[in-house]
Amino acid sequence: MRKINLKNRNFFACSNAHAVEHDTGCSFYKQSQSKHRVFCIAFLRRSVGTSINPVLTMCEFSKHHKCEKFGKFLLTILFLIVSACSVISEQQQKIVPANFNIIRKIALDFVPQKCCYSQVERTAFIMEKNSNLIHIYQNGKKINKIGGLGFEKQNFTNLSDIKIAPDNDLLALDSFEKKIKKFDSEGKWITEFEIENTGEPVLFDISIDETFYIYDENRKEIAVTKEFVKNNIFTFGKFQIDEPVQLTKSFNNIIIYDETNDKTMYFENLGQFLKELEGYYQTGKFQDFKLSRFALEHPASGRKFAVSIHPWKFFEIKDNLCLLLSDREMWIAEIWYERR
Repeated sequence: MRKINLKNRNFFACSNAHAVEHDTGCSFYKQSQSKHRVFCIAFLRRSVGTSINPVLTMCEFSKHHKCEKFGKFLLTILFLIVSACSVISEQQQKIVPANFNIIRKIALDFVPQKCCYSQVERTAFIMEKNSNLIHIYQNGKKINKIGGLGFEKQNFTNLSDIKIAPDNDLLALDSFEKKIKKFDSEGKWITEFEIENTGEPVLFDISIDETFYIYDENRKEIAVTKEFVKNNIFTFGKFQIDEPVQLTKSFNNIIIYDETNDKTMYFENLGQFLKELEGYYQTGKFQDFKLSRFALEHPASGRKFAVSIHPWKFFEIKDNLCLLLSDREMWIAEIWYERR
């Protein structure tokens, strides 16, 4: 097991109150310190279809180091239990996609490569193909363009991937500099950190608990590391992954798409191989979707969505949110589900 160090461990440091919202739910953390105690209030909400199951947990623990560690341990166990119950609940419902609700279509005057979207900020970030540029759209209107070749903090030497952070800011990976740079919704540089002890990090994603999943092109493996932890947790996928172009962290899987061999591989969060599908797949609400040339398909039901006259080149699904790219436009949509 190799060790990977991440510099600037305050990358996601927050003030006394920090709000985070996601398409899968929301969480709010508030800490107040008195002379002898730290109070931690955590709200976790997940919704499945139209059902909402709020969970409120509160822990009060001493500032003593051992008690604090034990309190964090209990919170982790509680989170895992709630997550497991949510997984079982969604699987038991046996839902299928019913409607494809288009939120917005964005016409493009450049050839895109990848995209990501913040629902909270209503902001789309689109990578321009064969460039180091990121175009920013708010409510469908272009407001900025950032990046470009260079060595300044707002530039990139080799921009290779972009994702939305848990706090809804933009994260951009420079594979040559081995850095992930953080920008706000308007494109203003916030901070950056280095990814050490990697050969060539080219793809990544981040989970709601700020765990990074980074694909190393040189070593042909995925490194899983948490920003607040000094050393990497583990690596997996060596000799299993060939030529990936997309890495997606879904609710309970890591999804890798290999464009050269036109196949999609699924791994569990701890790196265990699950399955391999022929074609370009993503998963939302435990439903597998396949991108064909002119439509989004749900093989299990035979339904088709997002029929377009322009060939689709990229898509990503996270729970209800679906993003699609052609050479002409970006579609932002919600997938609505129904029970069988």
